[in-house]
This record gives sequence, C-alpha cells and structure tokens, in this order.
Amino acid sequence: MRNKINILIIGFGSIGRRHAEILSNQKFTKNIFIFSKNSNHNFKKIKKINKANLKNIDYVIIANRTNEHFSTLKKINKILKNIIILVEKPLFDKSYKPMLLKNKVFVGYNMRFNPIISYIKQNIKKQNTNKISISSHSNLKYWRKNLNYSKSESAKRKGGVLHDYSHEIDFLNWIFGKMRKKFVLHKKISDLKIESKDTFIFIGYIKNILIQLDFNFFSKQNSRLIKIDQKNLSFEFDLIKKSIKKFTDKGKNVEIVKNFSRNSVYLKMHEDILFSKNKKACTYKEGLHVNNFLGKF
Repeated sequence: MRNKINILIIGFGSIGRRHAEILSNQKFTKNIFIFSKNSNHNFKKIKKINKANLKNIDYVIIANRTNEHFSTLKKINKILKNIIILVEKPLFDKSYKPMLLKNKVFVGYNMRFNPIISYIKQNIKKQNTNKISISSHSNLKYWRKNLNYSKSESAKRKGGVLHDYSHEIDFLNWIFGKMRKKFVLHKKISDLKIESKDTFIFIGYIKNILIQLDFNFFSKQNSRLIKIDQKNLSFEFDLIKKSIKKFTDKGKNVEIVKNFSRNSVYLKMHEDILFSKNKKACTYKEGLHVNNFLGKF
C-alpha cells in the first residue's frame, strides 16, 4: 500500500489549479497545501516558504510564472533535501548554470505520457525515418476564458510560442535526439496585442532525419499534427483528434486512441514521478537540454 503524501503547490493559476484538482482525488494524497497570492480555493494555505512550514512536505510542484521558476527551485532546494520536486514546463525563462541539487527534480513535460507519443517512442525506428514534420497551430485569444490573452504569460516577451510548444522539443529530444538547425524564423507577424513572438519555423536535422517545425498561436485553425515519413511507411499523428494514421502503397489505416484525457496524462506523470522505479518523466538534466534549445532563439 502506498504511503499518503503531503503536497505543496506553488502558484495557483490554471496549471496549479489543475494539478491540485487532479491530486486531491487520489488515494495517495494526504494533504494539499497552496502557496499563492490567489486565495480563491478551499485547499490549505501556506503563507510563507520556510523550513518550519515545509517540514512535512513530500512533493513540491512549482507552477508559478516561468520567470520565477529558477529562484523558487533554488529556495526550495536550499530548505529541503531528499524530496521530489516537479517544475512546470518550460524549466526556466532563460539559460542558467545548473544548480547543485539536494532533491530529485523533474520537469512537467506530461506529453511523454500521451498514448500517441508513447506509440511513437515504441514503434518508430530512427534508422528507418527520413523526415519528421510537426505543426502546432492555435489562437492565443481563446486559450483561457477567464483571462485577457494580452495579459497572459504567453503574451510577455519572455514567453511566446516556442515556450508554449516546448513539449514538441522535449519529445523530439527524448525519442530521436538533439536537433541541429539549418534555418530558423522566430518573430511576431500577427496583429495580436502581445510583446512575445507568435511564429516559430525551424528546419534542421537529428542525425540524418530532416526536421521541420511550424508553430504559431494566431491561427483560426486549431491543429497539433506530427507527420513522419519512413522508407516504406508514412504516419500522421493527430494529438487533438487522438488519431494515428498509417499510410502504405496499398492505402491507409486509421486508429482512434481512446480512453485518455488531458487529466489522465497528468496523473500518469505524477504516478511515474512518485512511484515508478524506471521513470520516463523528464529529468532536470533533460529539461535543461530543452531550455538551452529555447534559449538559442
């Protein structure tokens, strides 16, 4: 039987709230504590981050603004040791020197637990792959009903479309390896009232695999597609429609991946971090690799 744990969530925006709601329904959760300026919740509150308040905490989730992640992790790492810490993605807002950790730190790239990404990890052989194209398009105006898009973190200069779609960078690194660039376009081209960049186009390679990325958050068409071309097969993975299409010379086969939701993917990540021996969650070191890629652009 799993021991019940005390969880501290730092930051209570949309993602902090999601973590709290998911974890509050789990048998392994003893208490959830929130440290945030947002007091609009019924969870237990912590007013100050210090050793006395954190002495019984087993699991910390850092879900405040990205530009606060580094200082928050540094503070928690100084106060506590030998606990588990999850930092929401992306790890930091810019490149920092790696800190000496006294705790086990993971990064919130939960898409590793999406069954479609798991399928790619298990079934797509790197040596047979010629090209990977990823297009992720959406409209920032409609992301959150309770927040004006121009005031969101994504609209700030340190955020932007590349940070919001860094999941794609993580699972490419995780499954295929590090990318090297040939061409990059990263700028604001829409009339959105934002300071950040809304377009990222990348052409490069992972070893001999051609990589093409196309991200924006001003499109009227919401899509998140991964297309993979191999020597004898082609695939289209639709992360919104939850479909896998396999193409051969004889036609195509379509499979709909059922029985998973956004919350179930988050829960699988938490359970992996907390209880699995052979973890597939994104480590601090892997999160730094993604962060370093983001920092180049």
